Amino acid sequence: MAFVEDLDVFINDDTPGYVNAVVNGATIVGLFDNAYTGIDLVGSSDPTLLCKSSDVPAIADGTSVTINGTAYKVAGAPEPDGHGLVLLQLRKSS
Repeated sequence: MAFVEDLDVFINDDTPGYVNAVVNGATIVGLFDNAYTGIDLVGSSDPTLLCKSSDVPAIADGTSVTINGTAYKVAGAPEPDGHGLVLLQLRKSS
């Protein structure tokens, strides 16, 4: 029998960055990070969402994501970690 990790231990409402996100109309949970990135005099944010791969099986570049009322699009290919989680790079929708 294969070992299956309970990812809810890592992604729950006690975890910093925990959010409910709407991905293509479905509500999922994940860890949101919108860290500031500054290079010389130019600064921006680098929003990401870490979530369970099983919650977003058909995720792709351009997929709509809403977090805390802000609309984003997935920017580039999802980045699976090989252990059941996927990191989504996001960009604000215009």
